[in-house]
Amino acid sequence: MRAYVILPDHCHLLLRPLGPSNISAIMHAFKRNVTVHVKQRIKASGPLRLWQPRFWDHVIRDDADLANHYDYIHFNPVKHGLVSVPEEYPWSSYPHYLARGYYEACWGHTTPENIANMNFE
Repeated sequence: MRAYVILPDHCHLLLRPLGPSNISAIMHAFKRNVTVHVKQRIKASGPLRLWQPRFWDHVIRDDADLANHYDYIHFNPVKHGLVSVPEEYPWSSYPHYLARGYYEACWGHTTPENIANMNFE
């Protein structure tokens, strides 16, 4: 997994399948494993519906598209009003990329200058 954010009602994953992997099989395994973990955590014994039946995928076309998807994923908790800056959100890969220097310290802070420079197209 290259990047992720887990929000209360959805998640975003940036994956790079290796070998003959199939994205549908990867998502099936991901959803199953998370459901098993959540059921154990909340001590549920019956059926538990966590997921919508489908998922949306996108093939990354170039380096700019890849950078836009990293940014979109990492800015999502701010976009949805869950935090005011990306580093405050604990269920994201953003802190790892910030620590590695991929992002500047103030990236994603909702100032007019920063928002004007974000491109999520």
